[in-house]
Amino acid sequence: MEELIEESAQRAETAEPTAGDAVRKELAGLVADLLVLLAGTQPKRSIGVIAASKHTQFSLLGSIQKRAPRLKPQLYTSQSKGGVYRNLDLGRPGIVIVHRRSAKGLGFDTVVIPDTHEDAATDPTSAALRMSYYVMATRARRELHLGYEGQSEPPLLAQVNRGDLQRG
Repeated sequence: MEELIEESAQRAETAEPTAGDAVRKELAGLVADLLVLLAGTQPKRSIGVIAASKHTQFSLLGSIQKRAPRLKPQLYTSQSKGGVYRNLDLGRPGIVIVHRRSAKGLGFDTVVIPDTHEDAATDPTSAALRMSYYVMATRARRELHLGYEGQSEPPLLAQVNRGDLQRG
C-alpha cells in the first residue's frame, strides 16, 4: 500500500499539468515557504499541517523536501500499512503533515490549515463544517494559520470578525 501511495504522488507530479494544477503548485510552494520560515524561526516547536486531501499532503511534503531537506518533515496517512507514512514521532519538533480526519487528539505549537478554499462550496453555517474547523483550530497551542487560494476568502473565513483574525 505504501508503494501505491508513493506511486500515486509521483504520478500526480508527472501528469499533464492544467491551469488548476499550476495554481495548486504555486499555493503549495507558498505554504512550503511559510513552513520553512516557521521551522527556521521556531526550531524547538512543533508545526502541524492539517490538509484536506492526500494530494495536498504529498504536494507539501515534496515542496518542503525540495526547499529544506534538513527539516525532515513527517507525514501520516491512515492508508499506509506501516513504515515511513504510518508512524509519527510527536516528541520531536518540526513539521508534521496530517489529513483532517487524522487531526483529532493531536496537539502542535503551531497549526497551518493551508486549503480552507476546499470548503468554499459548503454552507458556512453547517454544524459539521464548524465542528471540523473547531477540531482543527484547537490543535494549535500558540498560533493558527489559515490559507486559501483565490482572490476572496472562503465564506467560513469571511464570517470571522476582522478583529479576531489577522489577515494578510
